[in-house]
Amino acid sequence: MTEALDFAGALAGFVPGFDDRIQPFVIPPFTAVREVKRALSATRIKVGAQNMHWVDAGAWTGEISPVMLNDCGLDLVELGHSERREHFGETDRTVG
Repeated sequence: MTEALDFAGALAGFVPGFDDRIQPFVIPPFTAVREVKRALSATRIKVGAQNMHWVDAGAWTGEISPVMLNDCGLDLVELGHSERREHFGETDRTVG
């Protein structure tokens, strides 16, 4: 949590110098998303999730649903990251 908040704070210091056409965002570990979102609420930095399950509800232990991400007030989600492709065998077909 501390590392994610430190990174978010450092990024917030750089954002005023960013071109307005650039949308800054962070994708912290899920355990830190609410705190990071709160810490960045006065900035234009969007906060997202590192992954998302494809079903809204059900017995999917350990998975994070779109509804859960929405409840956290997140702005975006990254799907099909190279690490998930390497370690979990995700493909364009399974992600899409």
